[in-house]
Amino acid sequence: MNERNLEVTTPPSDARSNRRWLKTTAIIAGLSVVGISVAASAGLGVPALGFVASVPGADITGHFLLIGTVAFVSVLAFVGNQRRHQNRQWLRVVVLLAILFTVDEFLQLVLPLRAFQISDLIANYCGVLLFSLVALFLRRFGQARGVLPK
Repeated sequence: MNERNLEVTTPPSDARSNRRWLKTTAIIAGLSVVGISVAASAGLGVPALGFVASVPGADITGHFLLIGTVAFVSVLAFVGNQRRHQNRQWLRVVVLLAILFTVDEFLQLVLPLRAFQISDLIANYCGVLLFSLVALFLRRFGQARGVLPK
């Protein structure tokens, strides 16, 4: 009779599972924004974009909310549990997002169907800053109160 080395696998803890879902959600949110940008650059979705353009302030509000949501989920997903590292990790996430959305906005200078607008860039920065600060607050104080997993 041969002995087999049977490995006992344990399911991931709830905290790890939640972290994995947050990271997956952050990546999907980021890819969705890239998809929207590519579609707009290719002229796809013009009816939807035409509707947005007809509503006063909808473009800037859309930038603020969409980019802010990506920042919110990204901070929850990629900023760790140890408080002494959170500021540095938060700054990395914010700077990376700011760079990515700045590049996206400046690419619009060379794309024929897109138009660079400083107001869009400012709305992106405000969304990243405000939503990421809220997420950092939740990460710090939500863990202490048991609202968020450690």
